[in-house]
Amino acid sequence: MAPVPAPCSALADETAALEAEERSLRAALANLSGFAAWATLGRLSRIHDDLDNKFRPALRDCIEFADRYFPGELLVMDATGVDPTAATGDRMIQLWEVTSSGATVSGRHPVVWATGTWFPIQRPGDGSMPLPQQFGITVLSTDAAGLLAAAFDATADVPCDFRSAPISSTAVPSDGPLRVEVALGPQLRLTADQVAAWVIDAFTPHSQPLSAGGVDAVVSITGASASLINGGIRGTVFGSVSFPGTPLLGALTVPFSIAVGASVRVPVAVARGGPPPNVSTPPLGQILEVAPLGPPDIQLTGDLGPLATLVSNALAAFVTDLVMTQLRQIMQRELPQAVARALALPALPPGVTLTIRQLSINPWEILFQPTLGSFGTALSSFTPPPIPPG
Repeated sequence: MAPVPAPCSALADETAALEAEERSLRAALANLSGFAAWATLGRLSRIHDDLDNKFRPALRDCIEFADRYFPGELLVMDATGVDPTAATGDRMIQLWEVTSSGATVSGRHPVVWATGTWFPIQRPGDGSMPLPQQFGITVLSTDAAGLLAAAFDATADVPCDFRSAPISSTAVPSDGPLRVEVALGPQLRLTADQVAAWVIDAFTPHSQPLSAGGVDAVVSITGASASLINGGIRGTVFGSVSFPGTPLLGALTVPFSIAVGASVRVPVAVARGGPPPNVSTPPLGQILEVAPLGPPDIQLTGDLGPLATLVSNALAAFVTDLVMTQLRQIMQRELPQAVARALALPALPPGVTLTIRQLSINPWEILFQPTLGSFGTALSSFTPPPIPPG
């Protein structure tokens, strides 16, 4: 094999370590029998598969195309306490270029396979260009077959271990590697009462103008409530609408309650259109995706005559946008704090990004598995503060 260039050295070391383990196990078989022999044969089978189908092909490609690759290094740590094998499963890595217009897939090969702790980043263009000035990384917990299958299943999501916030290329060593660290957290639970309390606190009383097709109105928000539904949250906003600048309506004030459903889901999904596999994502760093779910339920107390439909539609659009905005902000603010409390930390460590790997919502609770991710060594070098007695 040709000399190993620097971008491939970590992959070469891992390949050599597996080959050494294989030789050692082969030699040990002569002195084993029964259960120990079968266990060793099983381990040898897994090593053969890894070497033949992952490590050796990846190393050959890396050596051949080293000048086109920027080396990446992935460390996945298990903090679930129940499934240590979750940290060793297959991972796909995607590079996103971040510009003022959003995040777009970067490179000719948008999704690459992590081999051991090594993964390649395809440099933009013909491989001679540097990393994008601003970029992000997503780490998907699947293999190529799983990603392809999900592209044809509209109900499937690909678990995502890390959705980074944007990072500047100047923060990465010029010759690499780009080190990515992930800690898989335990499943956590939020009750319907907790979510309702967050919503009630977020909707403080206030008033603001609203234009309803040429009719000027003032909307006064007095409060809100929330409940969980299957797959999301239902928020109800209470208030009134008045028309101080409209002589036709005089001093009329119409109380209202408007209930809006919101789907809440993990952001990364396999795109259904275009040649698979392809991955779409909302803004990098967004923890959950919140979107309207069904038409709002509008209750107006008062007679608006011919303006009823006009005002109802304007109020529905206004309140729907308000609920979506508030729920996104609530999730972005409260989930990191909830995860930190569950891990007995005052806050998540600096430089660490929260990602939701799995999510389930029913009328009683939200169940979710968080993961913590970072560039560099923020997780592997983290020393937790003293935990006071409970």
